[in-house]
Amino acid sequence: MTIDDQARTLLEPHGLDRAHVLVGAKALAQQMIEQSAATEHPLKSLVYDVWGLYNDGQPKCRLTTADDGELVFTAQFHTEDEDVHTVKRRTVSVEELERLCNPRA
Repeated sequence: MTIDDQARTLLEPHGLDRAHVLVGAKALAQQMIEQSAATEHPLKSLVYDVWGLYNDGQPKCRLTTADDGELVFTAQFHTEDEDVHTVKRRTVSVEELERLCNPRA
């Protein structure tokens, strides 16, 4: 998972670090998977970069900042056809990401 410098700058005042954003990224990905269920090409799962003996890894996604200051979540997903990966993007507000990172807050 990659977070660009501008996104970090936007998130720091809200107390959101990499660990928080990882939780939010997984929640966003799950929402995107659920929303795609009724489409012609439903998403199946998030692609992970995997390494190490115990299959440690991180989701293959990134959080960047658009020119207008909005956060952009970009992730790679598996589709029903295992050989096909697709990239999806979604804008997300800092407030929404904060809610997803701290669901009990």
